[in-house]
Amino acid sequence: MSRPRIGVDADGVVVNWNDKAAELMGLAERWGAWGPPEWDTLEKLNKKAFDLLWEEPLLSEMFREAAPLPNALETLQELSKVADVWIVSSRPGGAWAATKSWLRRHDVEVKGVRLVEGWREKAGVVKALGLRAFIDDKEETVRDLHSKGVLSFLMERNYNKGMDYPQRLRVRDLPSFKRKLERLGVIARGDE
Repeated sequence: MSRPRIGVDADGVVVNWNDKAAELMGLAERWGAWGPPEWDTLEKLNKKAFDLLWEEPLLSEMFREAAPLPNALETLQELSKVADVWIVSSRPGGAWAATKSWLRRHDVEVKGVRLVEGWREKAGVVKALGLRAFIDDKEETVRDLHSKGVLSFLMERNYNKGMDYPQRLRVRDLPSFKRKLERLGVIARGDE
């Protein structure tokens, strides 16, 4: 029997992009223990510094050095035992080497990685890969995938909490995504 194929976005789902972005923008000290706001607010606070994140050398540093979100690495390893996991993420083409470096440094083994230039490209890639389920933190992406018949879960973040998306398809973190996939029978339980 073939293994199920599932997809995971990188930034905001596996990778703590916000903290590294705030640090590189020179804003990290401003919030102390509370941590920086989400990416959409960072962009509004300092558009010029935010735009510089997408140019070298900051681009590579951001995608190579950002920390993983809590429990993300362990959950990716658990998911990889029962499914073929693909990372499909919207990142600029120049981030490919930094992305691969991040995965190696954190000893993350997945079936494959696909980087797309924008969220609109994700659905085509997800469908072409035959992914049964996908998790993302962007409203537009989950709506697009859902409309194309992909079981799409929304990772709750401050910037998408007001979104009108079914509660049963919302998750707090990657471990809760895994548990929902197990309950729905998309993947086998890791202990079986």
